[in-house]
Amino acid sequence: MHLLYCLQVICAFVACVFALYPDNPGISAAPAVVGDRPYPKLGPNHGAPGVYGSASGVVKMTLKRHPVSRATNIKGLHLSPGSPVKRDNHYDFVTASPPTQTNSESIHNDGTDFSYFAGIDFGSSGKTMYMLVDTGAANTWVMGSECKSEICTDHNTFGASDSTSIEVASKQFDLTYGTGSVSGLTATDTVRLAGVTVSLPFGLASNVSADFSAYPMDGILGLGPRASDPKDFPTVMETIRKAKALSRNMLGVNLQRSSDSSTDGELSFGAPDMTNFQGKLFYTNNLDGSSKWEIPLDDAKVNGRSCNFTGKSAIIDTGTSFMLLPPADAKMIHSQIPGAQADGETYNLPCKSRAPFQLIFSGVSYDITPADYVRSPINGDSMCTSNIIGRRPFEEDQWLVGDVFLKNVYSVFDYDEKRIGFAAKANKPSTTSTPLSRPTSSPGAATSSHRAFASAENPTLAADTASPSVSVGQPDSSTSAATSSRLRKGTKALALFWVTLSVL
Repeated sequence: MHLLYCLQVICAFVACVFALYPDNPGISAAPAVVGDRPYPKLGPNHGAPGVYGSASGVVKMTLKRHPVSRATNIKGLHLSPGSPVKRDNHYDFVTASPPTQTNSESIHNDGTDFSYFAGIDFGSSGKTMYMLVDTGAANTWVMGSECKSEICTDHNTFGASDSTSIEVASKQFDLTYGTGSVSGLTATDTVRLAGVTVSLPFGLASNVSADFSAYPMDGILGLGPRASDPKDFPTVMETIRKAKALSRNMLGVNLQRSSDSSTDGELSFGAPDMTNFQGKLFYTNNLDGSSKWEIPLDDAKVNGRSCNFTGKSAIIDTGTSFMLLPPADAKMIHSQIPGAQADGETYNLPCKSRAPFQLIFSGVSYDITPADYVRSPINGDSMCTSNIIGRRPFEEDQWLVGDVFLKNVYSVFDYDEKRIGFAAKANKPSTTSTPLSRPTSSPGAATSSHRAFASAENPTLAADTASPSVSVGQPDSSTSAATSSRLRKGTKALALFWVTLSVL
């Protein structure tokens, strides 16, 4: 009997693994998820049409859809971090390790690096909802129990039957995306995340479009700044700030890479987790007038050659899988990668591409590994698709920079100082880095109730603290100053409507 039980457990585990990792992992992957802006979060969809929205219109593309698994949940089987786990509904995830710092949440992913989410407890029952970690979204919503469509019943839902403390208002909300929409009523309830308990307003979706059927998350955790919407719909961080739950209103993000079998995904509130990065954090101030996490981009380098970009800005978005660039900028980058070929708005490139690719913010160069910008094979194993898409997301000089970049750095979003910091991730392979003169990142050290952390305060980055995956350089000062000036003047005139939100 004991042997029979063991065989049953092993078979169940193997079934779980094959449910999470399809027969052809090169083309079957969970799609990148949607955020509150007029374009979809990008990810491959298996044979289903996807829609790219932008300020100038809507463009359709064929993406790849991840098949929804309907394997049986494995009860009582405890798996270590990094193992594929079957949820009680029809969606899988790969577990992250427990957080190493207080006021932190583990960030899990779908096993393909296309979506990252955290388990957040809602209501008096503490029901766990798996929420997309989205710094590009300003508002939070969950799939409500009043939604009876298959899309909702396939996910975790939340409603009055799950909580005696929920307060549902008569005000409606309506969010429209490039690839779908949700609508319902606004609600307020107790939410516990990262050891912090707050009374949080959020959307309770009773109508969810079929576009969400392939997405593993049960809702979106909006971690962006206040959106460019005049209605009163407080964000997560605004609610936390009002409750004075943290000594500093900042967010540290560490996204793991599945191909490395890493399980250190973590979302830290109040202070960055110093165990997840090495060297120093270098900050860039958010653009004046922008309601998003948007910072000036100095330039990009491919194969050691500067692309000579000027006047560009980057919207830093954890909820977007890829990088979306205006077509001319994507063409410039791929022209420096040997063997790269255009295929409409996407690019194909040799699967063995190893061309170094870097983004430069405030004088500091940050590597993007080929493991992140080279995606799945298209024919055999010689040519692969690129994770850098030639799709203009908004204005001509704006880039949408998602997880392709963010997996390579530790990121800090400072709500109080309105700035973003990057540092080299901990325990990365050594490469050569040459410390030069002081970059133009914002100076000053910040402290918190957890621990102090360093910022770019020294004129040079000492050799013994130089980040292996972050090289320090000094861009041309006149170019950098002109870039910042043009961006700050132009941003005030931009009307970026990332979402249609109606509070009636």
